[in-house]
Amino acid sequence: MIVFEPQIPWSLWVALVVAALAGWLWYALARDTGLTALRRTILLAMMAFALAAPLVMLLNPTWVEPIVPPSGKPLITVLVDATQSMLVDDCDDQTRWKQALQAAEQVRSSAGEKYDVSIVRFGQVTRTLKLDEGQTEPDGSNTNLAAVLRQAIAVGRPQGHAIALLSDGAHNVGSALSVTATADAARAVDVPIYTSVFGGSIGASNLAISARNPQLMTFPDRSVAVNLQLSGRGFGGRLVTVGLYDDGQSIAAKRVRLQPDGPTEVQFELRPDTAGLYRYVATVDALDGEVTAADNTASLQLQVIDEPIGVLLLEGKPYWDTKFLAANLAADPSIELTSLIRIRDDRLMRRTDLASMGADPIDTPDQPNSVWQIVDSNTSDWNDPQKLKQYRVIVLGRSIEVFLDDESIERLRHWISFDGGALVCARGEPTSQIERRLSQLLPVRWNGVGEVHARGQLTSLGRSAALVGEDSAGIDPITALPSLAIASKPKTTLGLPQVLVQSVLDDSGQTVPIVSHQPFGSGQSVVVEGAGMWRWAFLPPDQADAEKVYAGLWQGLMQWLISQQDLLPGQQLALRSDRLNYVTGDDVTGTVLVSDQERTEVPDCLVEGGDLELPRRAAPVAQADQPGVFRLNFGPLPPGHYVATLQSPAENGQTADGLVTEFDVRDPWFERLQVDSRPGLMRQISERSGGKVLPPDQIGTVASDHQQHLRHSRPERNRKIPLWDRSWVLLSVLAGWTVCWIARRQSGLI
Repeated sequence: MIVFEPQIPWSLWVALVVAALAGWLWYALARDTGLTALRRTILLAMMAFALAAPLVMLLNPTWVEPIVPPSGKPLITVLVDATQSMLVDDCDDQTRWKQALQAAEQVRSSAGEKYDVSIVRFGQVTRTLKLDEGQTEPDGSNTNLAAVLRQAIAVGRPQGHAIALLSDGAHNVGSALSVTATADAARAVDVPIYTSVFGGSIGASNLAISARNPQLMTFPDRSVAVNLQLSGRGFGGRLVTVGLYDDGQSIAAKRVRLQPDGPTEVQFELRPDTAGLYRYVATVDALDGEVTAADNTASLQLQVIDEPIGVLLLEGKPYWDTKFLAANLAADPSIELTSLIRIRDDRLMRRTDLASMGADPIDTPDQPNSVWQIVDSNTSDWNDPQKLKQYRVIVLGRSIEVFLDDESIERLRHWISFDGGALVCARGEPTSQIERRLSQLLPVRWNGVGEVHARGQLTSLGRSAALVGEDSAGIDPITALPSLAIASKPKTTLGLPQVLVQSVLDDSGQTVPIVSHQPFGSGQSVVVEGAGMWRWAFLPPDQADAEKVYAGLWQGLMQWLISQQDLLPGQQLALRSDRLNYVTGDDVTGTVLVSDQERTEVPDCLVEGGDLELPRRAAPVAQADQPGVFRLNFGPLPPGHYVATLQSPAENGQTADGLVTEFDVRDPWFERLQVDSRPGLMRQISERSGGKVLPPDQIGTVASDHQQHLRHSRPERNRKIPLWDRSWVLLSVLAGWTVCWIARRQSGLI
């Protein structure tokens, strides 16, 4: 089909046509009367062509032909929520799961032959769902709508793609912002999401107990407070018994009345008299009507040390971040802080902040808390291997390249691997160009991209480690704090690194590790990302309650690091669980540390407890790049309390304390508690992706709704070929003009 798209206004074009026609008529009537009629007719026809050709070109005649769309059918991906919250039977005397299956069948039958339909269930695993076969019950331990939507969007289909999300919307992994960001990404690639909400508000009753800080530290003969929190709903005003147990023996109990409008705090005091690692279990009565009793116990550990924690802080260029960090570490009575500040290449300022071992600090002219002196860099604590052994944590501050020559890095490597020290990089990448041997010690690598800003949140491991206490509503306080500036985007390395604090999901669904941890040899390393963390302690008046998060994070990190150092003086072997609490479906992992770095084998480990009929055996596997470290993996275990024992007699007088560790495996109780549907979130998913919310009985209209969507978002496309853009047309016009000129020339008219 040919259409005309004039290059000039029609009025001007008509005027040119009239002028050309008038000129041609005048010439035909008044000129060349001496030619024969045939010759005159031929010349006038040629002149008419010569005049008409540019006039036609000004109309821009264009050949339009439709573009054939890709062959094949559009795709509808039906996502059926198979998490445990879908077991609630509040949908017309049937469970949400059963109604969702019926809705999925409606989508498939209504799509007919016009669509390909893929039905996927997402629960413990994501897999294709066949409706004509027997279906297993929902088994998912959490609802991660953002992850499953990203996975579905990535499928793609050139002919068109739509997603039907059949769920109660009870998203409980990460924030709702990650879900809405995924919906925005779906709109960008023209994949509308049609949602259907199942269920309503249930208001399940449950009671849970948790330890404010499950990993504590104290000194012999000093009291330490164990703070427990009872939370839940539906049992306000009830009297319950909270007990604290040591190896199955009750050591304390209290009767408390549950608060009707908030959590109930319970506190016990412990006063151990000898150094060591103590493990306790706190319990609360299981009440009739609870959704689950899996969260009625909580484990905690108490590390009793008989000397302060020696911390060495290196500063190559004093900066506010490290100054503020040093002030906070020095204020902790369990820490004896030594700072080495570079004055010039061969001179260091050495400052020692003496720990008060739990007593109130004393700062008088006769007994100052800080001792200052100028030392030679060659004889400083950093360059003396014997002095270095007195420290359990080394913190790298700003511009510390001067401290990290080849000899120092090797000494640091030996200190971590053999002396069980903990290295903390307090400002992310310690140097602009990290030496290869130093990078092997760290849990992350940096890719050198431009600066990024990240807002943090605790991971499940960070919550288990209790780096900071959650508020009374169980909300992570880090999420409300200012974002951090990260100069080089980090990424965890393969192997053992664990992330304690990470950024919230960005638009691509990726996270940035902010606090990362990795065991190395008998020691460990930690990287804390981000400049400007000191701002967390100077917040606006409406956030004043959160100012303690900064100090609490560093104190919690130091205590957690020390609690991970299981090779105490005199120990040859030590067994530890990587976490105190696991969720059903997680691999239960642990670590065996040995003081003899040349050792290549250690005995097997047995775990027993819970619902295991027989103990489960696991063989520790040596780590080639980390001497003295053996890894354990018991695989998933059923819910319960477990005791793991290294099958080895005490060696060289060592007691059996370090050869035993305990942990809990819990049922995914949070999925059973968070059963209220979230229609608001589901509506946001639909609106932001370009879809719509459909009631369960109207979900069958997805195919027709998507056809209408395609007509608007993908109108019929045509290919346009302008006539003047073809070389043969231009050559034909030039040829016509040339022939006309030659004919007039031969006729003696030129």
